[in-house]
Amino acid sequence: MLILKIIGIIFIFLALVIAIEEYNKYCQNKYNFQFIKLSKMLGVGFGTFVFYMGYIWYIAKNSDPLNGIIIMLMASLFILYNFFMNFKKTTFLHGLFGTILQIISIPLFPILLIYHIIQDNKPDATVEVSKNIFGMEKHKIYYKNKE
Repeated sequence: MLILKIIGIIFIFLALVIAIEEYNKYCQNKYNFQFIKLSKMLGVGFGTFVFYMGYIWYIAKNSDPLNGIIIMLMASLFILYNFFMNFKKTTFLHGLFGTILQIISIPLFPILLIYHIIQDNKPDATVEVSKNIFGMEKHKIYYKNKE
């Protein structure tokens, strides 16, 4: 039973990754804007990390809590600016959904990055195989242009 639970979790995880990538492609085609890309995810991840470090500074016993509050405020402004750009570039509903996806995707980011690299590096090519009069195979590869 444990194996079935693990397999189920893996399938749900992969389905989530594929759904996020498909939504990202949809927004790219419709709004020319991607929610999940390296620069945005690094920005949200960095802002979240700095916010957490400010919180740690705030609760530390032998430090000034005002420093932690200032760091958390600066990190919050950084994250809110990123979310504001999501709403500005798309509609409210798509911006809200994309922002939620960005928040959910922070722990999934390494997996999303690997999936994105694999999808982008698939060769768009067709191979034509023909035989000459001596029975030897001749291969022609036609690559599609990436646009």
